[in-house]
Amino acid sequence: MIASVHLSYGAASALFIQKHLSLRFKRESRYFCAFFAGLASHMAVDAWPHWEYIQTGSKLWATLLVETLFVSWALLGASLGRSRLVAGIIFFGMVGGAVPDLSLMIWDKVFFWEPLLYFHFVTHIFHGILPFFTIGPVLQVILAGAAIIYVQLKSA
Repeated sequence: MIASVHLSYGAASALFIQKHLSLRFKRESRYFCAFFAGLASHMAVDAWPHWEYIQTGSKLWATLLVETLFVSWALLGASLGRSRLVAGIIFFGMVGGAVPDLSLMIWDKVFFWEPLLYFHFVTHIFHGILPFFTIGPVLQVILAGAAIIYVQLKSA
């Protein structure tokens, strides 16, 4: 999936689970749950067969940077004027949604620490296993847009 899907679904999942948490959960516990909701959302959406980026090298990095900045602006902009708790929940959900792919990028380009590679493989154990149609780039953008709207409405 494209980064927009993982970031937006991570944030949406993080907000969604908040209503299922105990009212006694403190800020840190909510952030922790938000991160793991984002991580779970990554694994869930990657189970669908999907289109991947065709760019490589610096073009891929530039695409990811622009996409991440835009989606972060759309998602975190939704929390402006709201509590820092909501902004933190959105942020940690985004991080959880991105970290499985980020771990491979870090392992491949920055730091060859094997646990990063194992983490990537474990979080991609269900990658593309559902026997449905392949989700192309246009549908991925639509899905990301729907999740961004959900986040903006839920954080209002």
